[in-house]
Order: sequence, then C-alpha cells, then structure tokens
Amino acid sequence: MSFLSRCFVVSGFLFAAALTACSTGGGSSPPAPSSPATQPPQGLASMFDHVIVIVQENRTVDNMFNGFLGADTVTTGKNGTKTVPLVPVPFQPSAGHDHSYSAFVADYNNGAMNGFDHDTPKTTSYAYVRRSDTSNYWSLASRFTLSDEVFQMNMGPSYAAHVNLVAAQGGYPYALAGNPTPNVRAGCLGNNTVDVVDLRTTYPAKQSLATACTDMPTIFDLLDRKGLTWRYYAPPAGMGLNLWSAPDFVKHIALGPDHANLVNDETRILDDIANRNLPNVSYVVPDSCWSDHPRDSPNDPQGGPKWVAEITNAVGASPYWPRTLLLVTWDDWGGWYDHVAPPVLSADQLGFRVPLLIISAYPRSAGAVDHHQRTQASILSAIETIFSLGSLGQLDTKTDDLASDFRYGANPIAYGTALPSERPPPSEKCPLPSE
Repeated sequence: MSFLSRCFVVSGFLFAAALTACSTGGGSSPPAPSSPATQPPQGLASMFDHVIVIVQENRTVDNMFNGFLGADTVTTGKNGTKTVPLVPVPFQPSAGHDHSYSAFVADYNNGAMNGFDHDTPKTTSYAYVRRSDTSNYWSLASRFTLSDEVFQMNMGPSYAAHVNLVAAQGGYPYALAGNPTPNVRAGCLGNNTVDVVDLRTTYPAKQSLATACTDMPTIFDLLDRKGLTWRYYAPPAGMGLNLWSAPDFVKHIALGPDHANLVNDETRILDDIANRNLPNVSYVVPDSCWSDHPRDSPNDPQGGPKWVAEITNAVGASPYWPRTLLLVTWDDWGGWYDHVAPPVLSADQLGFRVPLLIISAYPRSAGAVDHHQRTQASILSAIETIFSLGSLGQLDTKTDDLASDFRYGANPIAYGTALPSERPPPSEKCPLPSE
C-alpha cells in the first residue's frame, strides 16, 4: 500500500477505510449557500473552469498553523537528545534558516527529526508563528480546508521546489537540489550553475554542479496540448528577479514561444480577474516583501497574508468564484521545525510538510482539516483531473487529486467577508530572494 493512501494521526498511522475518514472538522458549520450560478457539480472534472496556484515561501505546518483546531501540530520537539518547547517568534524574524539539501539531511537526521538547529541561527528553528500574525491564513483555513499532511516534493530550497511544482519532478537522472549561483537572472536566461543530486544513487546523495537550465515536461505542456490557457504571474526583473519563476528554469519554455505566458507583474492577476480575462490555470509567485520569506518584509510583516487575501478576495467577489479552485501552498520548509518525518522515496524525495489551503465554493465543511497524506504533486494531479489532461508520469501518479476535499452535488457557498488585504505597490524595492 502506498504511503499516500494513509491518514496520519500524531505519531502513528491510521489506515482509512475511505478518504472521508481523513478529514476532521476544525471550525463551525459551512456558510449559507449563495445563489447557484450553475447546476450543482457532480464530479471534480465538471466542477471548475479555473485553477489558481498561489506559492508563498518557507513555512512548515508546525510553524504556520500551530494549534489550529484539528491540525496535526505539536508544542515540543527533539533538539538532539533534548525535548525543547516550540517558542513563538515574529512572523518576520531577523534571520532565516538554512534549508539547503545538506540542511535537510541534518534536520531529518535519518528520521530522528532532531537536527533543526544545526546552523546555530539567531532565531531557533523550533518555533511557531502566532495566530495573530497570520490571521488571514487562519481565517481562510477556518472557512475552507487545510491539508496538513502535504510533503514538499524535493529535499532542498526554492529553485528546485518551484520546478517540482510545475513538473512533479526536479529532473532525471540528475535532480535540481539547490539554488543557482549567482541567483541573478537565474535559469536558462542567465549563466548559472546549481547543485544537483543523482537519483540513481541512494539517500543521502553527494551533490555536484550542473548548469541551472534544465528541461522536462510540465503541466503547461499538457495544457497546451488541450488548447487551454495558462499564465505564470511573477515579479518583474529587479523586484525579486526570477529565483521563484519556474518557466525561466525549463529550457523549452524559457527559450520558446510559451515564455510569453510568463507575466512579469504578479499583480496583473488582479486586473485579469477584474477584466474577466483569467486563464484556465494561473500560477502566482510574489516578490520577496510579500512572500512570507523570513526577514524579507521589513516594511510590513503582514505583507504576505494581505497579498494572498487580495487575490482570494478578488475571486470571491467575482463571477469566477463558483467555478474557481484556489490552492495556496508554501514552496519549502525554510529550515523551520516540523515533527512529521517524511517518507524517503529517492535521493531527493520527499521533503518536510508544508501547508496547503484548499479554497473553493465547495468545501467539505468549514474548517475541515484533511489528514490524507500526500505530496504537493496533488496540485498537479488536481489540475490534470479537472481538465482531463492525462499525466506527467512523475510524482503526480503517486498521490491523489484532492477529490476527497469537496462536496459534490451541492450548491456553491459564498466566499464570505473580505479579509484585510493590499495590492503590492509597483515601486516597492524588496530584498533579493537568497534562499
């Protein structure tokens, strides 16, 4: 039985008779239904016309949603041989944490999960963010669904993680394992090298250097074949550059006609929603000030939650709402502690847990927490199912398509009251993402 068919409960496994057993209610009853725009959908493939994937930065479930009702989080962790409390820290601490491939190996420590403070940071990795600092995320989780057993696909930092989020892999036989050097104009549009690991070897693998331009099939290729539309909304050069811009890392997209689908202004998605010009599939990555990346939001520590709410509010108030699925995730663990040991599938798979918010007009119940163990490739699998795309044949085949997280045959519920939000100003100068 695949590990992805299990529910995870605290420190042991509960084998579910059905996927519905993997969800628990973490909030009140669902909001009152709004007037249906269409007949109630009967299946995932008939439910949505649009999918928006919002990718934020560097958080684990224990760090971001600690104490959320029904979620699998803890108040203590193992640091070496000691049990230490998880302490509250500002959402934007003064320092981040090592989350390289080597850092994963140290943090994981052969499954002991007790090496997270190996880099002696200024702020301990054994820490969580207060609910008051991320109230928008808690509000979205309370209205819709939090999937709390989602593993990052790779064991390293952002560059590789963002490729995995569009391809369900980081390359074969050599998988991307690090960030490019230098990280200015990263990928196929620059002259960079990046650490890779050989997936034909066992974990932990020795790293070597390769060009930071790779090539592999992506979800965008599957959409192209079906004549469907997509855009990747990312910051313009000079405001975060393209360290998180996956289309620039994949050769046939970066150097081909599809590169026109990379929109170098992440806020353009708000205009496309307002102007009824939303593509079938949208990916949205922020500039660093609005990314939840530690230490990168000096002007407004609430920048990330406000930015995400700006998008969800816009969809929720638009005619798109009944037919749109929004998925909010964080690209990697960022060096923060998480207590759940990921299954090791290869020399670079899998990474630690990251949160996934599943937002639509058809949640199973308000505040549901889905304990179904899956990877971020479920995002790709869901897109494949919704648009009948077939499969990339990678980690998307080893996980589910989120189908258990919706009510079928039901009228759409209203989005609810708009959350505090803000559109990033075009002139803001943000730190360059370095991790």
